[in-house]
Amino acid sequence: MVKKRALMKFFLIVNSRPLAKRQTLLINGFSLIELMIVVMIMALIAVIVLPSYQSHLRHKWQTQAQQQGLLVANQLARWQSKRLSYAGFMMMPASNMAANRLENRGKQHIPIDSNDEDYYYLLTLRDATGQLALNQLQANGNGWRLLIAPNPKQTLVQVSDTYYLDSLGQRCRFGPEVGVLDISTQIDCSSQPGW
Repeated sequence: MVKKRALMKFFLIVNSRPLAKRQTLLINGFSLIELMIVVMIMALIAVIVLPSYQSHLRHKWQTQAQQQGLLVANQLARWQSKRLSYAGFMMMPASNMAANRLENRGKQHIPIDSNDEDYYYLLTLRDATGQLALNQLQANGNGWRLLIAPNPKQTLVQVSDTYYLDSLGQRCRFGPEVGVLDISTQIDCSSQPGW
């Protein structure tokens, strides 16, 4: 009985107020339907934008890998013009933070400061035979081969192209369906698209 009186008193107080105040008492938040509509719109936007953003990032890393490969080719041309051989060439690190010193083994990560786990591309530079790094004593200094391969552990670039460049002027790319290329064998770029 006490509850009925309290409830009746509340309705009397609410109904005795002017109409504008009564409406402010009734509207005090979002309904569940309104929140669900907002969540659905946000999910739809995410579904549309995410693939485009991933494509943009993939293109960014591909472009950076190509630029780094061309930079190494330019450094090799300068080295060969001064010494008349490619033997003894070492890739210069782009920063002082090259911790694991892959440059000494004829390899370089992209991005430069990345490690064996989080890199996107790996540049591998070999002599004309494809067997040795150019800075090794037995290396053939008559030519070079450069392979730029995506990291298969990185989901962003694992379906990206692999790029090849050599001292004979061959420049081509291989799609992800080719798999891992062996730089120690002669690679023919005549049937592959250039880059």
